Amino acid sequence: MRNFPVKMLTIVIAAIPFFLGTTARMSAQTVCDNDTVMNLGNVDQYAFKGDEWNSTLTQCMSVTNSTAVPPGNGPSFTITEADFDDTGGAPATYPSFWYGCSYGNCTQNTQLPIEMSAISKYSITSGVTVVEPSGYANDCAYDIWFNQTPTTSGNPNGTELMIWVDHQGSPGPISGGASWQFTSSGYNWTAFSGTGGSGNPSWNVVSYVNNSSIGAGTTAPFNLNLNQFFADSESHGEIAASWYLMDIEYGFEVWQGGQGIEGNNFWVDVAPAGSGGASLATGTPYNIVNENSGSCVDDTGSGTANGTKVQQWACGSGSYSTQANQQWEFQNGTASGFYEVTNVNAPSEAWNVNGNGTTNNSLIQTWTYAGNPNEEWEAVSLGNGYYKFVGQGSGLCLDTPGASTANGVQLQIYTCNGTEAQAFKLVTP
Repeated sequence: MRNFPVKMLTIVIAAIPFFLGTTARMSAQTVCDNDTVMNLGNVDQYAFKGDEWNSTLTQCMSVTNSTAVPPGNGPSFTITEADFDDTGGAPATYPSFWYGCSYGNCTQNTQLPIEMSAISKYSITSGVTVVEPSGYANDCAYDIWFNQTPTTSGNPNGTELMIWVDHQGSPGPISGGASWQFTSSGYNWTAFSGTGGSGNPSWNVVSYVNNSSIGAGTTAPFNLNLNQFFADSESHGEIAASWYLMDIEYGFEVWQGGQGIEGNNFWVDVAPAGSGGASLATGTPYNIVNENSGSCVDDTGSGTANGTKVQQWACGSGSYSTQANQQWEFQNGTASGFYEVTNVNAPSEAWNVNGNGTTNNSLIQTWTYAGNPNEEWEAVSLGNGYYKFVGQGSGLCLDTPGASTANGVQLQIYTCNGTEAQAFKLVTP
């Protein structure tokens, strides 16, 4: 019902020199109706399309490029002129970025297409920050396409996988088939399956709708582990192992209104999965030091009881600590590549996500290790001497709330976002 071929009146944003220490954001370009902008991102991996396919009213967008390196950075757009009033079933428009190959029009320097059977070899993550004025009928949605072959110049003939990170008004996703619940990236989702198009062509559609609305007028960042959505769809028979991931799009399906909606810093990161889990020395005491604060991960009050808070606190000797409650040892977990993390002061006590939490802001405590998923962590090298620690049970990262630098802040899990608040180095005291 969307993503029809766009009018290829292309605007190319030229590279503008910038200097270290300055912003990597470029001047804005105005794009109207179905116009397209190519060569966005730091290596021309994104493009933008107006995709006004179900209306003749005027729409214009302001598109701003960024050459900063993802994750966390990318191009942005704002709908500057639009006043749709579509009360039918299909949206008026889907202005959106894309990464990969859309109707045979491929962006540069991506790894797509990837066969579904090989997708576990990659870590595929993506994020965007949404600004959504009130009073409209729209969604804020990823539109991800799978095709039965690695090339197509037309509508993909596999599955359209949509992820509605938010929506407002009465429109809902395509449905009619199975529905189920799913948890990923710190949110709970309801999945709906159905059929898109009418007659020839038609295609399979599965839509994941966020059960928690961000609220109109709110600015909200989303960071998604797309592998988990792909694997869930495959497990429900919605994607075949022989099909190919063609492109990853993000934009706004608008039925009513539209002006002032923003999608900022859209990014996609496709990295070899093998670059993830690092091999750590077991049985060796380490200080675990946060990059943002320079503070040590700390067993509060040298506690030895279940439920002791895991917090950050200034390292006892400045850049390191000989205090037992600021020293941690890694032991091999029950899952391959995952570790339990125990405190030297209380060797039976390990990092534990309170209440088996799998959503953002679930807090970290120590608890007697029992080999459960909420007690095991993968150390993923960030390539600069730092690691992120990813929970087995949640897929979320160990995180310092609000990027705080204060003593006594209890650590939590949060959607992995590449910030220094989630980066830790191991220091031998």
